[in-house]
Formats: sequence, C-alpha cells, structure tokens
Amino acid sequence: MISSFVKFNLKLSRLLARKFPNFFLDVRSFRNDLITMIKKSFSDFENLRILEIGGIDRPLLKKSNKFHYCGLDIEYKKNCNKLYDEFNVQSIEHPLTNNYSIIISTTLLEHVKDNKKSFQNIYNALIDGGKTFHYIPSKNHFYSLILRLVGPKLQKIIIKNLRPQASLEITGYPAFFDLCSPYELKKVLLDTGFKNIKIVPYYKAGDYFAFFTPLYVIVSVLENLCEKFNLRYFASGLIISAEKNKTSVSDSDQLNAYLNYHMYLRKRTTLGFLYRKLFLCPFLRLLLGRKYIDLGCGVGSMIQLSPKYSIGLDVNRYNIEYIRSKGLKAKLIGEEGKFPLEDSSYPALICDNVIEHIQNPEVLIKEIKRVLFKDGRLLLGVPLEKGYLRDKDHKVFYDVKKISDLFCNKYDFTIQYYFYFPIPFKFAGKFFRQQSLYVLLKNHK
Repeated sequence: MISSFVKFNLKLSRLLARKFPNFFLDVRSFRNDLITMIKKSFSDFENLRILEIGGIDRPLLKKSNKFHYCGLDIEYKKNCNKLYDEFNVQSIEHPLTNNYSIIISTTLLEHVKDNKKSFQNIYNALIDGGKTFHYIPSKNHFYSLILRLVGPKLQKIIIKNLRPQASLEITGYPAFFDLCSPYELKKVLLDTGFKNIKIVPYYKAGDYFAFFTPLYVIVSVLENLCEKFNLRYFASGLIISAEKNKTSVSDSDQLNAYLNYHMYLRKRTTLGFLYRKLFLCPFLRLLLGRKYIDLGCGVGSMIQLSPKYSIGLDVNRYNIEYIRSKGLKAKLIGEEGKFPLEDSSYPALICDNVIEHIQNPEVLIKEIKRVLFKDGRLLLGVPLEKGYLRDKDHKVFYDVKKISDLFCNKYDFTIQYYFYFPIPFKFAGKFFRQQSLYVLLKNHK
C-alpha cells in the first residue's frame, strides 16, 4: 500500500517538474559547477597532485596525464585502482600521510562526525597555496532537518521507503551534518588557517519530498523564497572553496617567532621537564652511543647527556646562544639548510619531532646523509595523531610506510627497527600527545 502510494506521488511530482522546471528544479548543477571550479585551478600548480575524499568508485574527475589522481575512502572496491593513480583506505578524521595541491569531495563531509578534525587534516595535507573544494549538503535544509531529527538509525529506513528511486545509492553511512551550515563552515575554515574562502549556496532539493506531491509543492515554494531572498541558512547544499596560506614571513617576524618558541621551550612545565630529563632523553641516548648530532636541538636536553662528544644543530639562533652559554657545543644551520659540519663526521644523529615541520625535507635528508658515517645511525622521532594535530605548524604526518618510502626508497637508508614511546602501542597516539613513533635507520653511502 505504501509502495503504491509513493509510486503514484513520484509520477505526479515528476510530471509537475517537467511542466515547470524552473520552479521545481535548479537550473544549475552543483556537480558540474564544482568540477569547473576545480579544473580552473589546475594552472596554478606544477606537478599537480589531487586527492578526492569519499569518491570511491564514483570519482568527480577522470584519470589524466595532467595530474596524479589519488582516492581516499573508508572502504575499497575492486575498480578503485583503475579509477585512481593510487587509493588509500582510511577516514579523513585521521591525519593524511601525503601532500596534495588540491583536495576535493562531494556529499561526503555530512557523514563525518568531527569536521573540525577533517578540515585540520585537509589543511595539513595541502602544500602551501594548495586549494580545497567540496560540495556539502546543508544541515538546515528541510530534508536534512528531518534526518537530524530521526537520528542515524532511522535514516536508512526512511530513505528506503520514501525514496525508492534512491535505494541503489544507499550506502548505510549515517549523516551527522557536523558544522554543515554556511556560518559554521566559514568559521572553522578561518580558525584552521584557510584564506580566500568562498561559499556558494544551492537551494533546490525538493525531490527528496516527491513521495508526497502536496509536500513537494510546499517545500518547492519555500525553496524558491529562500533563493529569492538569499537565505543561505536554509540552502539545500553548499560549494565551498578555500586556499592554504603561502608561507611568507619577514625577517623580524621570523626572529620573533624563534624567540617565542625558545622561551616556550625554557618554560615547559616541571612534569614535562622531568619527563625529558629523566626518562625520554636518557632512553634515546642509549640507542645513539656517546657521539652524535642532535638535529633541532632546542635548549640542549640531549646534548647535556654527552657534552664532550655531542653537538647540537638548530635554525633558531636563540636556542644556539642559550646552549653555548651552558658550555655546550652547538651550531646554527645555514640559510640554505646546509649543516656547518664536515662530511662523514659523526656516527649517529637524532632528529626528534623535527621533520614533520618541514614541507619538503629533501635538503635536510641529503645533509643528514652527508655528515653521517657510512653505516651511521639515524634515530628519527615523529608525533602520532594526537600530537600531530596539536600543532598547526606540523605540515606532514609520518608513519612507518611514509618514512620507508622517503628515506629507504629515495635516499638509501634501511630501517633497523621501530618502536612507539612512551607507551609501546600505536593506538596510544590517538589519546596522548606525547606518544611518538621512533625509527632507527642505517645510512648507506
């Protein structure tokens, strides 16, 4: 009975839409508009890398020799590798391990519980000047309000019975609509650090109510009124675009930043000081031997454990001056990233919570190789999820695979072993900012 009622109303609603398309239908296509906006930005980048989130086997774009096309979703289907140049299975709520020129999605972010975290991960994964484009159903459209009212468990039942024409599209993913309004989206994008934010509203989505023609007409009247008076709050969906700031810092601003960071390091809490002094640094020192370089040495916690044989390197002159005032050895890294050390001069080097701050670490890695002995040891430490998200200056998230791809495949290191610290389990990185991954690598000249 319900099925016959719905089918009759669907036919009647579609008849009205054909007779009065300008009233019931949006003459614009958000999908076509989104693709056009994305393609217009291609010329802004060299070595174009695009990530589509949630596209799975229905991507917005087609593979092309003009760009490297990556896909990301929480599930995998067998034709994904044909549709993308590479495909990764994970949630956008977790940090991304690569960097991209453009990140895109359509009808995806309404299904994410924590979009503040999503946009932070998107921002961190974009290169400087990178752009992001998304179509997001709005949380305050009449249909969205109903879905939010009934909750995730009943959403699928409602869609199956009242929108049978969409039954093949049902994924089973609940819709949360977190931050899915124009005002919330603009705020979270600004707070994350994006600039050039644009939000384009779309109003017509009355088809969701075509199961009951009188309701379809009422909703269409309301949609037309909202469009006429530009009431974006009640839009059916939104295209958003935003750009990551390009790094451009004056010398005075850079010096102020260095001074502020130096003072932060010196004013750490007593608990943090004791953790490094009595627990972390002595443990790492055992892995290095007595002669080593501390790259990104901060205020010298590691150097103090072997003052006669170790040396610190840093780009922060205030850190270097402070360490020298304590009678320890430290040198300032040059403007072009060159280490002021001789070739093959040290058997070990530690780089702890440094490399994630650097967008393109090639110069750094080449210098590490240059100053290390053949078969020298590199101890690399990087933050896990909680620690990585805490600092907006973090630019690249590393896991074991990412480190292997960069250091082993490109620069001829080999991984000896790796471990998680201070808790010996990876999952702790989701809850504790101090939790880090440490990888011991061997240098091959």
